[in-house]
Amino acid sequence: MDGLILASPRMRDDHIRQLAEEKPVIVVNRDVEGITCVVPDVEKGLGEAVRHLAGHGHRRITFIAGPEASWMSGRRWLGVRQACEWSHLESVKLESDSPTIKGGRAAARAIVGSGASAVIAYNDLLAIGLLQELQAAAYAVPDQISIVGFDDIFGADFTTPGLTTVRAPMETCGIEATSLLLKALKGSEKSASTHYIDTELVVRGSTGKYLG
Repeated sequence: MDGLILASPRMRDDHIRQLAEEKPVIVVNRDVEGITCVVPDVEKGLGEAVRHLAGHGHRRITFIAGPEASWMSGRRWLGVRQACEWSHLESVKLESDSPTIKGGRAAARAIVGSGASAVIAYNDLLAIGLLQELQAAAYAVPDQISIVGFDDIFGADFTTPGLTTVRAPMETCGIEATSLLLKALKGSEKSASTHYIDTELVVRGSTGKYLG
C-alpha cells in the first residue's frame, strides 16, 4: 500500500506517528499532534444541542459516554461540559457498558436515577437503546425526558418519536481524508494540519419542553 487512512483509531499517538514515518497517514475522527487529521467539529453541533435543550427549560443534562479508550468520546464530553457551563446548566457524565443499543438499554436505570431531564448520548445507538428501554418502562419521551443522539445514522428517524441528533458528516470526512492522502502521495501536502468539518443539530421528536 502507498498510504493509510485511519478511522477512529484506538492506537497510541506515538504508534500512529511511527506509521507516518513509513507511509503517508491521514487520521479521521481523532486529532493527533504531528499528523494530518480530519475531525468533526463537535463544538458546533453540541453547542446547538445544549442551547436547544436550555431553550426548552432543561437545567440538568447527563452525557452517556462511549468507550474509555475513545478519543472522540472524551472530546464529545468536553464539548457537552463546555456548552453547559456557557448556558449555566449542570452536566453529569455516565459511563456505559458499550456504545450499542444494548448499552443504551443498560444505562436507562442510572439515567432515571441521575435526576436529569435530558440526555446527550455518545452515539445514536446508545440513544436508541435508552429510548426503547425508557418507553418499555412507561416513561414518556420527550414529556418526561428528552434524548439527543450523535452521528445521525441511517434509521435515526425510524424511532418513535424520531431521534433528535447531532449530525456528523462522516461521508464528507472520508472524501476530505482521501483528497488529503492523494495530495500527500503527490508530495503537495507538505505539513501536518487538522481539518475541521462542521456538525449540526437535527431536531426531531425525542426532545421537547421540560414539564418539571
